Amino acid sequence: MDKIKDFILVSKISFKETIKKIDKSYLVFIFVLINTIFTNNKFSFGVIGGTIGGIVHYFIGVVISCFVIQCLNSVVRFGNTGKKSLENSLGNYFGLMIETMFWVYLLEMFSDLLLMNFPAEFRVIVVIIIQVLLSSIYEQIYLNGRSGTNAIVESVNFVKNNLLHYGLYSLIFIFVEYYMSLRFAIGQPMGIGKIIACLVIALIHTLFMIFRGILFKHLNKHSYRQRKFMGWC
Repeated sequence: MDKIKDFILVSKISFKETIKKIDKSYLVFIFVLINTIFTNNKFSFGVIGGTIGGIVHYFIGVVISCFVIQCLNSVVRFGNTGKKSLENSLGNYFGLMIETMFWVYLLEMFSDLLLMNFPAEFRVIVVIIIQVLLSSIYEQIYLNGRSGTNAIVESVNFVKNNLLHYGLYSLIFIFVEYYMSLRFAIGQPMGIGKIIACLVIALIHTLFMIFRGILFKHLNKHSYRQRKFMGWC
């Protein structure tokens, strides 16, 4: 019962703080929207587009993500929009993001190869588990200063140690985003319908990322035993 009570209290605190910071999150929304549109539109580079296009797409995605987490850091940690620190986005996070996402890419590629001959249902379950375990990667980078394999290991450990408090919300978001992608046919060619879909998904993604960052901040600062000792539950 204590853990349920603690889960409710930490969630309530994080939700309230998220609501208070919504008016500061417009830059996060803008860059999340750009990233949502970008990741759902592949670019062709002719005959060798498979290789060059993939590399270019990867680097541009990392650059956009740097701006996302710079703004997230400003909102979650300091409660401001991050407008004044935008110019530091690449300097602060490009190296950390490149190193980390390279290992995430290798991990996902290895798991795809390993599961190639397994039933589709089993592959889906494994992919979801990996996504949940890696769901605190951004927070490990911009709140803990981790990168590379260290960020991956710490993300797995953090989610594993906070399955109810953090893992549950990550799982819910994965299903919500998947449902929204199907509901709004996000894979369709760009048009008014797809733009509206991207707007809706980006809005949900923004709210969740801010909530997740605030939740991570509280859970990372005080362990369950510390919260219990302080009378949180």
